[in-house]
Amino acid sequence: MKNAIVVVAAILALSVIVNAEICTNDNLEYIENCFNETFEFDFNNMNVQDVFDTYNETRQTMKGIDLICKETKTLKACLLKDKNVVKNCLNVEALKGLSFVNNEVYYAQVLMTILLETEYSCGKGYVVLSKNFDCIKEALASCESNFDNKCDDPFVYCSKEAANDTCGSEAGCYAQKDAAINVCFDESAKIFMATALPAVKANTCSEKSLQVLENCYASLFLKQLNFAYPYLAPNFVEELKRDLSTSDGVIERCKAERIFRKCLRKDTSEDVIKDCVNIESYSGLSFTRNVTKWARQYVASFLETDYVCRNGYQTLVYFNDCIKQVPAKCASQFNDDFDCEYQKGYAECMKDTTAQDCGDAAGCFAYKDATISICYYETTCQYCKNLNIKNNFYDKLCNTDASFNPPSTTATTTPTTVFDNSTINIIVVTRH
Repeated sequence: MKNAIVVVAAILALSVIVNAEICTNDNLEYIENCFNETFEFDFNNMNVQDVFDTYNETRQTMKGIDLICKETKTLKACLLKDKNVVKNCLNVEALKGLSFVNNEVYYAQVLMTILLETEYSCGKGYVVLSKNFDCIKEALASCESNFDNKCDDPFVYCSKEAANDTCGSEAGCYAQKDAAINVCFDESAKIFMATALPAVKANTCSEKSLQVLENCYASLFLKQLNFAYPYLAPNFVEELKRDLSTSDGVIERCKAERIFRKCLRKDTSEDVIKDCVNIESYSGLSFTRNVTKWARQYVASFLETDYVCRNGYQTLVYFNDCIKQVPAKCASQFNDDFDCEYQKGYAECMKDTTAQDCGDAAGCFAYKDATISICYYETTCQYCKNLNIKNNFYDKLCNTDASFNPPSTTATTTPTTVFDNSTINIIVVTRH
């Protein structure tokens, strides 16, 4: 069974690509044949939990990790003989079809997580790990004992700081990345799966799409918002929050948002929004100047405006007088600590207090907007590091806003309808 670990390890060394195309039964059979021929798997008497237990046991020593990395190459050679397997099947949905996964989503997530961890440990992280293995292991012992829940950001942050203080900054960086991958092993962390994992798909934003994005932002800045160009992210966020603080500002921003989206779909057959609204692509825009923080802030602003002007609009308009009373109540309970636990606590307070004062739909809106807004600031929250329009983390938080319709006695309001100029407080902006 020791060799079972290598199964998952081996796939990892491949270029893991999540593809929307169907992974066929023939593809799955080919994968299982590679496992069986290479490691003599007994598929009738094993499951992924067996694989994980053996894998976890073996990686407790550097010698075990070297074994994993060595055997990785063997399975890789087999799988690469069929490029369709790599193209179509290395994703959670497809891996559910393997017999020893037994159509269990959690087991497929565990398998994919092991693949990601081994890709890092045997690849870019190997040199640092091999030099600091004993030191990192000793440093992380305190985090292991202090955190019963190893499935959230505090454990990741502890891992980074402990290894950094004891072994140096390179070891701290390795420990942070490895812990961020490992949070997904526990079933209770499944909801954070997509946001905790590092990006595994190559950037699909073409040069043409990136230029369309650049041009449309230039038009947004100059024509719709009357800003100078280029416009740096901190200033853009400040202006956005200012606009979203009043009803007139919301109306104008949502008008600009519609024109901006129309521009992104004009004169191109490519899906610019789907392919390019991610931190990696935004880093290539001239006005982010390859500063990751600025790229993240622009992506967060896209997500927030998309939510406020679309799915969250009816809720915001109907409950704005009530929602605007809540931030002061929550701000008094939380400081400006950059730790994700504090920031999530503020978002939870916004949800619970707003729901209690205004109703469940308003609480859901407040929760989503506060959670998105965390990504504007310094934070240890892992989901902010991989913002992507295709992995809209806030959609998973709650859904009562989506089902909300204003009572029939109240006229339905759209972003083009003028209403009174009462303040609409858009959550985290009030925290300084």
